[in-house]
Amino acid sequence: MLAFKEKPDWLGVAVGLACTLIFCFVINTRLTSSVIAYSLSELLSFGGIPNYVEMSWPQLVTYFPDVRPFVLPIDWRYSGFAVLLVFCVLMSFTAFALRGPIWYKVVWLVSGCFLLFAWNLVRLAFSLVLGYYYGLTVFRASYFFFGPLIDFVWVTAIWSFGMSYFRLVRGEVIAS
Repeated sequence: MLAFKEKPDWLGVAVGLACTLIFCFVINTRLTSSVIAYSLSELLSFGGIPNYVEMSWPQLVTYFPDVRPFVLPIDWRYSGFAVLLVFCVLMSFTAFALRGPIWYKVVWLVSGCFLLFAWNLVRLAFSLVLGYYYGLTVFRASYFFFGPLIDFVWVTAIWSFGMSYFRLVRGEVIAS
């Protein structure tokens, strides 16, 4: 049996890249930074960790044992921008290049971006809690080293789940 090589759907790739540009713009706005800062403030306050939001540019101010006060600027480094960019570009050149319903691909991409946003809040809050109890070095290690490893796991899982489900949407039979 000869393998069939599908030609890329370049219009789908263009739609995926357009969605990527829109998401990258939205996540770097002042409004999104404010939402992240206030959400983190609420999460930390719920855990009893003193903090406040400074609105010159949305910044979260809390206290670490070795840094008083610790100012966390909510910019591209802490907004989840890098993971969003990797996830969206991966989706654009793999899923959006396949023939099939564009609505499914867009819904899948938007769902993944909302999951990314929520996960970034949890990961950042967890890292801030570690920093509050153990210091700046532990915060940096947990956010900049372990964070990308965990992001890799969930990006791979969401991408592979969507790719396998996409085969069902296209009507392909998956042999067991």
